[in-house]
Amino acid sequence: MAIRIFGKLNDIVNKPFAVDYPVSLGTFKTILHQHFPELRSISFQIAIDQQMNENETLLLTEDSEIALLPPFSGG
Repeated sequence: MAIRIFGKLNDIVNKPFAVDYPVSLGTFKTILHQHFPELRSISFQIAIDQQMNENETLLLTEDSEIALLPPFSGG
């Protein structure tokens, strides 16, 4: 599984962490917060296989591509 981390999130998520797959998106977020408590105070989104997703029950597998995206604005 590939995890891509962008922007200021890259400074926070700066060490490897283990995840047993398959895992739900909700559980993945919990694991992130356990390893990196600073994330609790930061707004960020998660893209799964290049699509934004907030479905907490979505199952992530070893083949999933996950991207952690900081807030961004468009214009």
